[in-house]
This record gives sequence, structure tokens and C-alpha cells, in this order.
Amino acid sequence: IWIENCWVVGDTSVADDGSDLRQCGILFDATTHSKVVNCRSEDCDRHGICLHSASNFNTVSGNSSQGNSLYGILLGSSLYNAITGNTCEGNGWDGIFLDSSDSNTVTGNISQNNTDAGILLDNSSDDNTITGNTCQGNTWDGIRLESSTNNTVTGNTCQGNASGIYLFFSINNTVTGNTCADGGEHGICIHTSSQSVVCGNQCDDNGVAGTYHGIYIYRSSHCTVSDNVSVNNLCDGINVTGDGVANAEENSIVGNSCTGNGSNGVEIAGAANADKNIVICNILINNTGLSLADAGANTEVGHNITV
Repeated sequence: IWIENCWVVGDTSVADDGSDLRQCGILFDATTHSKVVNCRSEDCDRHGICLHSASNFNTVSGNSSQGNSLYGILLGSSLYNAITGNTCEGNGWDGIFLDSSDSNTVTGNISQNNTDAGILLDNSSDDNTITGNTCQGNTWDGIRLESSTNNTVTGNTCQGNASGIYLFFSINNTVTGNTCADGGEHGICIHTSSQSVVCGNQCDDNGVAGTYHGIYIYRSSHCTVSDNVSVNNLCDGINVTGDGVANAEENSIVGNSCTGNGSNGVEIAGAANADKNIVICNILINNTGLSLADAGANTEVGHNITV
């Protein structure tokens, strides 16, 4: 099936009947090897574009999905789809939502001014690639992963959201080469998401004074945080914190540049709950607080440039 150059306008005043199989602008249900190209789907009572229940190997490209009551684009239990070059704006929930959907590519989309996240992966959405997207002005996070593993989030721009990129209970994901700026909360937050790789990202001007950080590793262990630039954030450049609920242990904080932040360059917090972290070869200068505030246990420190 190939749907192209259609304009679908719904009616958000109609009551939601609670089914993803109705009240969507364009719906694929168990549909494979098909395309939705250069369409507009607006003001639908549920989703703008919905790929439902084993809708696999499809292409959703160049569409505009805006003003819908729930999601701009929803993938539900669907695999190997390409979501490319779409604009999702002003939707009532997330711009793009992958729900229990694996091995999809979400590339080059603009997701802005949505009530929840720009792009959300949840419920074991694994092995997806999220690359080259622009997520800005969303009320929640720019890109958010929940309970999802083995995803790659690379080369995205997240500006003016709550947090730029947020991983929550999501193990073994890679976050590289992204720009996270002007967020009201963290630039990048790794929350109870061990074995994460956070490498080569730019985090600028995030947070509010005294809280939220450029990069926040919370209750997460065995993470690699390397070669990031975290500058002019209103609290710490990089913060690693463990507590009695879950430790933050054996994280590597290596080769980062943390300058001009409103509190510390790097902070390790949590005493015995933040054990055996490594902080080496970082540039930690011109921060309002300390270059390195170490309140952890057995932290290995060396070869940092501090002023």
C-alpha cells in the first residue's frame, strides 16, 4: 500500500473511544512493506499516523502530523520501520512514540512543541536507532527511553525541552554526538540505567540555579562518560550520585570538558553508595564551585586539569 500527498483532518471534539484502531488519521494494522509519504494528518482525536500490531518493514517519510490529541506518530509492536523526515508538532502527548517496537530507525525528524516528549521509546523498545532528529520546545524531554535496551541515540539536537535526553530504567544504550541545550532540567540524565555509554555530546546552558546538571548519572553503574563538553549549565557539569536505593559504582568519567558551570565541574555524591568511580583526564576550569567535589568512596582521580 502506498499513501502519498493526502491531507487528513480529524475532529478533536469527538470523544475518544479508547481504541488505537479508530480515530487515527492514517492507520496501518498488521500492514507490511508499505509507505506513507508527504501526507498531512491533523487534529485527529487519537493519533496522526499509527502503525499497529506487527506493521513491519514500512516507510513513514516526509509527513506532517500536528495538533492530534495523542501521538503524532505511533509504532505499536512493530519492527523494521523507517520513520524519516517527518514533522510532529503540537500533539497532545508525544511527537513520536515507539511502544514495544524493535529495530526501527527514526531519522531526521522534527518533533517540537508537543505536550510530552519529542521522541519516546517505552515498554522494551529495543535495538532502535534514533539519529539526526531535532526535538525542541517539548514540555517533557526531547528524547526519552524507558525500560528499553540496546538503542543508539546519536547526532540529535535537543533544545528547550525539560531534559534533552533522559534514560530511565534502560540498560546498555549508547548516547553519542548529541547537542542538548537550554533545557529546564538536565542536558542528559541517566537514571537507573547502568551500562550506558555517553560519549561526545555537547550540553550547554541547562538547568536552574542549584539543581539539574549538564550530565547526571543517578543510581547507575558501569557507565562510560567520555569526551563530552558540558559548559555553562546552572549546576554541575557532570554529577554522579548513588543512594540507598541503588548505587552509582564503577563509572568512568574520562576526557570531558566541564567549564563555566554554576556549581562544580564534576561531583561524586553518595558516600559508600558512590563507590570506585574513575575521574581522570578531564578539563575542569572556571566553574563557580569546585573543580571536583568528591563525596564518594574510593574514587580514582588523576590527570585532571583544574583551576
